[in-house]
Amino acid sequence: MGLLLVPYPWCMIEILIPEELAELLRLSQNRVILLARQGEIPSLNIDGRLRFDASEIEEWIRAQRGDVLLRKPPRLVTEEADADPKTPAPKVGGVKIDG
Repeated sequence: MGLLLVPYPWCMIEILIPEELAELLRLSQNRVILLARQGEIPSLNIDGRLRFDASEIEEWIRAQRGDVLLRKPPRLVTEEADADPKTPAPKVGGVKIDG
């Protein structure tokens, strides 16, 4: 992917073009442009050209998924002593998790 990196001492901005974002999202380029025009995807207009800030797109993707990825990941319970005796940790694939 051809990212445009704008280096300044105070920031590094990654800018995507519609074709790159379409590939990332596995959508058509026309669909990405339409979603941006409708305000569904955060976008920038730079000199009359549609561009996307990669960090804003990452935040947008996380928001589309809901709280699931924003929560703290579950802690693995490695020993019986770690588990709360009142609330047993669920088992996933034979491994206890605490979440």
